[in-house]
Amino acid sequence: VRIMGKLIVSESEDIYFGSNTGRVYQWNIGLTDDSGGASENTATAVAGEIRTKEHMLDFPNTVDIHNIDVISNPGTQTTAFAIINGGDPVPLGDLRDRVTSFTTNFVRARTVQLLITDNSQKGSTIEGYNFNYTVNKRIKNGWNFFL
Repeated sequence: VRIMGKLIVSESEDIYFGSNTGRVYQWNIGLTDDSGGASENTATAVAGEIRTKEHMLDFPNTVDIHNIDVISNPGTQTTAFAIINGGDPVPLGDLRDRVTSFTTNFVRARTVQLLITDNSQKGSTIEGYNFNYTVNKRIKNGWNFFL
């Protein structure tokens, strides 16, 4: 959401928000808009994305991430990405089940953040997530305390 606004007219209380593409939507009136199709009156899905907070897993140690689990009630086009150490999003895959587990091979990670996108007319609910990892212990080497 780029911009959020609240409008009270008479007995009606409406909330509007704007997207990165310049569109304006009204809160809680559905998951589609009428901008699609040749005549621009066909319902198309409203794309959405969420970013979780960036988790420091075992600072100052690094970790090797083995699995990332996402607990959800996914839509039909819900996709998860991982952002490791503040880098670019890496695709994990589509959320298909109540609990979707992704096997990963991220090594020497300090932080992880999830990006979840949805572009469907069926609503998605993300209820939680879990990271399974092994800690790489620090080794003292002179004044260098980190690997």
